[in-house]
Amino acid sequence: MKTLIILAAGNGTRFGGPKQLTGFGPLNRPLMAYNIDNAYTAGYRNFIIVCQHQHLNKIEALAFYRKYPDSQYHTVIQSNQHLPNGVSIPIERTKPLGTAHALWCCHQLINENFTVINADDYYGAHAFELLFNANKKNNKQHYLVGYPISNTLSEHGGVNRGLCNISTNNQLVNIAEVTNIRQLDTNIIGNTTQDTSIKISNLALVSMNCWSFHPSIVSVLANLITQSLTLSSNTNECFLPDAAMQALAQKKACVEVLTSHDEWFGVTYAADSDLVDKKLAILTGKGLFH
Repeated sequence: MKTLIILAAGNGTRFGGPKQLTGFGPLNRPLMAYNIDNAYTAGYRNFIIVCQHQHLNKIEALAFYRKYPDSQYHTVIQSNQHLPNGVSIPIERTKPLGTAHALWCCHQLINENFTVINADDYYGAHAFELLFNANKKNNKQHYLVGYPISNTLSEHGGVNRGLCNISTNNQLVNIAEVTNIRQLDTNIIGNTTQDTSIKISNLALVSMNCWSFHPSIVSVLANLITQSLTLSSNTNECFLPDAAMQALAQKKACVEVLTSHDEWFGVTYAADSDLVDKKLAILTGKGLFH
């Protein structure tokens, strides 16, 4: 496995604009550029970015600022008109169809196991090392890198996270969407999809959309998109965790959960930018980026 796919087609509504284009740290680079550097060090050599058409030129200039001679680089447009056979949506719909659809738009470039991440999160070097090495040992299954929830909170408001339910042998059982997660005194609390308040353990693992998939996920993505948009082509979105859960339900694959204790950080709100700048300044000062 040498392929990294970066999902960079979001609108950044809560941030106030396309945060995947925003530079951070003393080097003033987008977060995906730092992830590419970490992935390259781990052994990745094929980099694919999924973006909106209007961001194409900026994405290529900012994220692929340094092209390693032994690597390949691709950009793919997430288009609402690029759909599985037999599926259509109203021509007036402009809202993107979700992360599962963004990944499906790459299906013609997928011919091996691959890692997929968000463009607006920093995952740390360890996540890429974990996934790269796991695939060398067993490339017949899917993987998810989980982070302790306490490492993923924002000081500037509640965040939404996928709470992982994991078996005793580190297999993913399911992911529960929990919203408005925040620190309240010494406790972490959030709301279920039924709007019930729950207390969450500091040690609970959450998904930050850092996955490794076998190519068999492509057919699962196509089925999910077809089912979802058949129900409502005006509003429905299709998300990666739903595709993973569908693969599990159909017993098409197992998902092993790997734990990274690297610090995750990202930008949900514009106010998160200062903290991200400070953290990247520390990492750059240690010589990790140049």
